[in-house]
Amino acid sequence: MFEFTPSDITLFSVSYSERKNANKELLEIFEKTLELLKSKEKLARKDFEYVYLAVLSDNIIKIGGSNSIKNLEKRLKTHHSEYPSLKNDCCHKVDSYRSVEKVLKAMFSSKFPIYEYRYSDPKKKSELGRGEYFSIGKSKQKLAKHVFEETIALVLKDI
Repeated sequence: MFEFTPSDITLFSVSYSERKNANKELLEIFEKTLELLKSKEKLARKDFEYVYLAVLSDNIIKIGGSNSIKNLEKRLKTHHSEYPSLKNDCCHKVDSYRSVEKVLKAMFSSKFPIYEYRYSDPKKKSELGRGEYFSIGKSKQKLAKHVFEETIALVLKDI
């Protein structure tokens, strides 16, 4: 790593208090380094949550979130099995999907029309009311994905 020659090193005597202070500073550096390593380990082990943009058909997009990737796949398959062209086009890891999902829904509500449909399923009616489905034609789906990615980038930058 580093190459030293004997001429690069100068030895001099120090007092006991200077040596004690230097040891104390080194210990603090090592402790901070250990804390940093432990926090990185925790982050690596942490289970992330997810937000997603799913294309349900040629003109319907859903914004949602999930506690885990397994729940996400299961939810998409069971809730939206009637859509043959289901694609989960965008998915991001986040610390708290609920807060990020709210920002995404607000952004999409301001840019795109909310999908309106008469569902007989009360759960889907409540989802429609929360702005999870958007009526976005094929021509604007690329823009929707761009808005999704840009919003995620802004939200994650602020965290």
